[in-house]
Amino acid sequence: MRSYDLSSALKRMGGDEQLMREMIRIFLEDSPAMIDQLSAAVAAADVATIHRISHSLRGLVSTYDAHDATRSALALEKLAGAGDMGQVQDRLDELRSQMQDLSTALMSVL
Repeated sequence: MRSYDLSSALKRMGGDEQLMREMIRIFLEDSPAMIDQLSAAVAAADVATIHRISHSLRGLVSTYDAHDATRSALALEKLAGAGDMGQVQDRLDELRSQMQDLSTALMSVL
């Protein structure tokens, strides 16, 4: 079952397919670096950076109604906010996989 809804995303963009394609290009350009930054922050146990990037990623993936990725980013954000590094790597691994799935789906729109 898909964990994203591109038709809802298109509706939120007023049905503007050109805008959606541009938003997808931005996502595909920016999200890998954000995941890399998040990975580095996890390795350094930098909870402030984990919190900030997770929050940004949550907003980014929610644009496409990517519910699983949104939940994973929120979980990372909450764990970092609480200073709890115990499950952070597992949540990061989940988010990375979900972001890859979403990226693959988004590439098919371009």
